[in-house]
Amino acid sequence: MSISGEVYDLNSLREAVADALTKAGHTVAAELIQRGRWIVTDEGLSIEFPGMGKRMLGLTVNAVAEKIIRQELQRLGGPREFIVIPSPAEDA
Repeated sequence: MSISGEVYDLNSLREAVADALTKAGHTVAAELIQRGRWIVTDEGLSIEFPGMGKRMLGLTVNAVAEKIIRQELQRLGGPREFIVIPSPAEDA
């Protein structure tokens, strides 16, 4: 995927970010990152978490975890901007 001509290997980025989170003790956030839907847009990277509400996502992918994600993306030359997006399950 690319942003303004830059090409990113999302699978490699996802693995590296999950590994960095795991090493820092954020194993649940790492598992969520693995399952999240990574989407590159003109604004940067969106990581959607299907079936996860805003409150639960905020507890799991907290400010510390977001800092680790940002640092790892920067280290790897990934998108400069990212956002985590809750996507609660639809009630049947």
